[in-house]
Amino acid sequence: MEVYVLGAVGLVFAAIGFQRGWLREVATIGGLLASWLFIVVVGPLLVWLVNRVAMMIRFLFAGGFDSSAADALLRHLRESPLVNPAEPTAVVGVALIALVAAAYLASNRWVEGAGALNGRILGALAALANGYLVLYLALRYLLPPQGSFPVLHGLTQVANALGSFLPTALLGGVIVTIGLALLSTRGAVTRGGGRATRPRARAQSA
Repeated sequence: MEVYVLGAVGLVFAAIGFQRGWLREVATIGGLLASWLFIVVVGPLLVWLVNRVAMMIRFLFAGGFDSSAADALLRHLRESPLVNPAEPTAVVGVALIALVAAAYLASNRWVEGAGALNGRILGALAALANGYLVLYLALRYLLPPQGSFPVLHGLTQVANALGSFLPTALLGGVIVTIGLALLSTRGAVTRGGGRATRPRARAQSA
């Protein structure tokens, strides 16, 4: 199952990268890593904020301080938060989707798109690293608790497998893409220099 999931995701993201080009895909890797860092650092604060606002609204609708048992009501609301901090899928998942979408939209808006065919091929290669990261983040932060849906046990195993190879996959994808891009640029410059030198040599011989 893991092979089929990885293969399908890889094909989809490779097609996207072929359309977008390598510059946009490499920029998107930075955006995705920043999004992941934001979720790790700010995610618990988001959950606390949502629970805080939800508790205030529920408290007001239940009578607020005019209630005959305001203290007991507050205690009950604190003990039963809207979002369980141990299972913050609802809040963190929505934030992750928004951040990933923002990373792709920002790279489309401010980074140069695909040009020649070699740039598109490099984009497809870089997009494989992006697809790997997006799949891992989706499985980690969007899946409901495993006990709720036993059928998701296989996807949980996929997430664990992806996590174990994630640093190597990202680093390898970035290094290979940048290396090939540098070689491609150097080759284009060399060919351009050769074309510029030949007419000059003919002019001197004449």
